[in-house]
Amino acid sequence: MSPKNKSDSGMFGDMKVWVDKETWMPLKMDMKDADGNPMYSAEYRNFRINTGISDNEFQFEIPEGAEVQTINMDELLTPQVMTLEETKEEATFDILVPSYLPDGYEFENAMVIDGFSETVILNYKNGDLGLGITVTEIVFEGEAQVSPIMANAEVVSINDVEGKFASVFDDNKMLQWEIGNIQLTLSGSMDKDEMIHIAEEMQ
Repeated sequence: MSPKNKSDSGMFGDMKVWVDKETWMPLKMDMKDADGNPMYSAEYRNFRINTGISDNEFQFEIPEGAEVQTINMDELLTPQVMTLEETKEEATFDILVPSYLPDGYEFENAMVIDGFSETVILNYKNGDLGLGITVTEIVFEGEAQVSPIMANAEVVSINDVEGKFASVFDDNKMLQWEIGNIQLTLSGSMDKDEMIHIAEEMQ
């Protein structure tokens, strides 16, 4: 599958999906970024269908005092591409931007995703090299969720704050750390020291 309008797809590119012929359940998904680099892969195993669970188990009653939010899935799946100024106005928190970038990298676009946790995605690109940098900022309450990719990542220091660094999908790297109640993830194809330098200049 390919985005209908690649100029509006932001960081997302082509996706390949394997589907069970009988049940139409997805078996595996591979996603690439806008530059054609592997970005995400998921495989579903040992699932069973129609195992006899009563429909009563799926009748949800809203607990007393709970706040109900309605999420527009179309907006969640296809967020609007924005300028940096528009993103700062749209986000409900003070987003952080890198004051240092390697030579040739410039801001390309940004997105605000208002889902279960507000997420801001900043995309930077080096047009000459065809490489990109993505900064993801997620607001969390309590403890931030840790991606399985980062579970066994190398522990690094970012301005005396503990972070995690991992290599994913061959040459792609991920650096993750927290500032207050914001979880930041920096991803791109560059060495660890350069990524830490960018992270330390986020402001």
